[in-house]
Amino acid sequence: MTDATTTISLAPFIEVLQPYITAAVTTIVGAVVVYAASLFQKWTGIKVSQNDQTNLQSWISTQAGLAIAKSETNLSGVSIDAHTKIVADAADFVVSKIPDLLKATGKTPDDVAHLIASEIGRLQATAPSK
Repeated sequence: MTDATTTISLAPFIEVLQPYITAAVTTIVGAVVVYAASLFQKWTGIKVSQNDQTNLQSWISTQAGLAIAKSETNLSGVSIDAHTKIVADAADFVVSKIPDLLKATGKTPDDVAHLIASEIGRLQATAPSK
């Protein structure tokens, strides 16, 4: 058994070191992500440009906005997932219009559907309540 009078609590030390630990972990994770991206590019030969990502996001945002605008209810209070008809139609449109961009960004049609569904959710969350 340990004697309680000789026990040292580590909580105060951890509390003092916590900001430094957080900063170190954040830096390490960021470095690992950059390193993983460079390895991915080296092994696959695929380089995803920021311009491609921005263009894809523009297509996703536009289709999500159009999906809401076309709905009679503006999709207010409607649960949307990647497999609903309105999302599938928007994803099919995007896939048919920009296949080269999808290839350049490494996105699949299913990824596009999920991105559109999440964008619709984001738009629903930021919409003013009636």
